[in-house]
Amino acid sequence: MPKREDEFWTNGNEPKGKGLCPFCGSSTLYWNKLYRTWRCGRCEKSFPSPSYGSGKDFGKDDRAERIREITEAARVVRAAKARKSTASSLGIRKPILSITKFLLCLLVIVGIGVLARTGYLLFIHNDFSAKDIVIFVVELGLWFWLISILRSGRFRYRKPNFKPVFVFTIAISLICAYVGIEPFSSTKDQATSIIEQNWETITKSSQSPVPTPVQPAPDKPTITPVSSPTPVIQPVIQQEQLVQYTLELINEDRKDNGLLPVTLGNNSAAQKHAEDMLTNDYFSHWGIDGLKPYMRYTLAGGFNYEAENVFYYSGGGSSLQRDLKEILDDAEESLMGSEGHRINILNKWHRKVNVGLAYGKESLFLVQQFEGDYITFDESPSIQDGTLSLSGKTLAGFVVEGIQVRYDQPPHALTSGQLRMTYAYFLGQPAAFIRPPPPPGSHYLESETVYSWKTLVDPYEVSPDTPPSFPPSSLRRTPPPPLVVQKTVKWIDARSWNVSGSSFMIDVDLSVILSDFGKGVYTVVIWGESVDEFESLTNYSIFVE
Repeated sequence: MPKREDEFWTNGNEPKGKGLCPFCGSSTLYWNKLYRTWRCGRCEKSFPSPSYGSGKDFGKDDRAERIREITEAARVVRAAKARKSTASSLGIRKPILSITKFLLCLLVIVGIGVLARTGYLLFIHNDFSAKDIVIFVVELGLWFWLISILRSGRFRYRKPNFKPVFVFTIAISLICAYVGIEPFSSTKDQATSIIEQNWETITKSSQSPVPTPVQPAPDKPTITPVSSPTPVIQPVIQQEQLVQYTLELINEDRKDNGLLPVTLGNNSAAQKHAEDMLTNDYFSHWGIDGLKPYMRYTLAGGFNYEAENVFYYSGGGSSLQRDLKEILDDAEESLMGSEGHRINILNKWHRKVNVGLAYGKESLFLVQQFEGDYITFDESPSIQDGTLSLSGKTLAGFVVEGIQVRYDQPPHALTSGQLRMTYAYFLGQPAAFIRPPPPPGSHYLESETVYSWKTLVDPYEVSPDTPPSFPPSSLRRTPPPPLVVQKTVKWIDARSWNVSGSSFMIDVDLSVILSDFGKGVYTVVIWGESVDEFESLTNYSIFVE
């Protein structure tokens, strides 16, 4: 069979005539090496051999036969391709693609959670840097890339579908949350508390509040010393309304700064401290019994960390003439105008607040004691025979990274004059830093470290004969600059340090520390790490007598 027209004529086949298309009679023919057929450049049809003749009608009688041959050849080619495709789809390729799509669906679902968490940290907590923004953009790009793969022709119509995978993943996550598997369980607890908080706000806002008569406030209250006020027992309903109003003010400030709301705690230390200040005519973080806020918090059953704000208002020697809610508005404004108190209110790690509120005829005391919700104890920290033991679980993705032991001297009663000289409070002096034991056959190079911390006036160092001055000379006292103290602190290697994910069980021999410091209050500070951030999870005070 001639391949080109010039070959045809050079081979001396002139009597047969020109090579023509059997369909349209065109002489513009091309030879297809792959399928070994001729193709017409005019009608673009393929055929096994051309017609030979001088014109359009040459070989007309054989065209029908040639068309049948061409059609049959095309059918055979299509059937062979179909058999090859069917054999491939019935082989190992089909299950591999299905498994791949299932994994891609899981990655998309996990990506939704990762993007939500990163976006929450960036735009809700306002805690981000240029690096964090770049990471968020990269995560978003990868997520859209996975979506484009799932929507491509290779995976779009292949089982499993995305919706069943999504439902299956949500169901497994809920089961893990209610069984107690981390981090699903802690996420469930936080979501539940937020929903309950918002639901209470919605239901209470829908009720018609009873207006309280408000008398005009004096132009400028004068604060003068008053005699010991007699506490006035107010109706329980009014007390609960004022506590709830205080919570709403706190959450409004947190919301304005892009933070999650806190819920109302049930630790009684704040309320007892407010009542004690009203009854005994003093104003301080320290109690008249010498206890600091974290000591009172532990004795009242608390086991997380705490941070306290206190506020005092006086009617100027006469009965309170203002609506109590207006006084609470001024209290929140005053606390937000003070740097240290503002930091407490706007701490992103706070989850609860315990509100203490006590008022008489002439004065009002407010205590805000914030706390976290990142740890639970199977065995509360205790010191027996010189050994510190503790075990439990961390929440919200935190992992135990280190422990500090702080020391305060044995508390005893203080006078109003001593309490008058106090301002902010800090944890006691560091007594020991605890670390995991070294691997067998090795040891740490350092047994001590130099540590610096801040401190202010200690009422125990103030003369008990200092004259009292109550109420304070101003609503907001400016504390003196804190003193920076530097000291060498011992490293203590734990006897056992079992930390696995969120679970921990630790035993430490503190006999040397107890011998050095003696009786007093030893506060255990557990530090946890989550997303490259270190936070104290508990300030738990142990009284050693």
